[in-house]
Amino acid sequence: MNNAILKTIPQTTLQRKLLLLDGNAHRLSPVKPVADNVLSEAGFPEIRMTACLIAAQRWEDDTHSPDIFTDTADWFAARILVLNIRRLEIAPHDLKTVKTALLRAQAFAAQHKRPFRQPEIRIILHQKDNGICPIWVEQ
Repeated sequence: MNNAILKTIPQTTLQRKLLLLDGNAHRLSPVKPVADNVLSEAGFPEIRMTACLIAAQRWEDDTHSPDIFTDTADWFAARILVLNIRRLEIAPHDLKTVKTALLRAQAFAAQHKRPFRQPEIRIILHQKDNGICPIWVEQ
């Protein structure tokens, strides 16, 4: 038997959170969660900034900025990067958008020499509210 050293891999515990998709809600003060498992996107200005930086990489016209600068995939990519999402629960109609978001998040992370770990994607058929996204993050 060789003298290989066995390393223990730290066990991470994932917590399910409900992310309120209210990033366009401008707040003057930090948003406090309604409950322990609820996060408000408006309380994370880094998400808005990252979504804008991701969108800016696609903008090639130097004369006028578009009426709508970011799209839904930019926001999903920013959420994944900023919140370090490990599992994302989405409705079937969001799958194409999330696939685009994953490509953008990975490219953005590589460009800025940041780690990227693709989250597990789960399709949920019973999504009740489009303004809430169930996510799983490390504890």
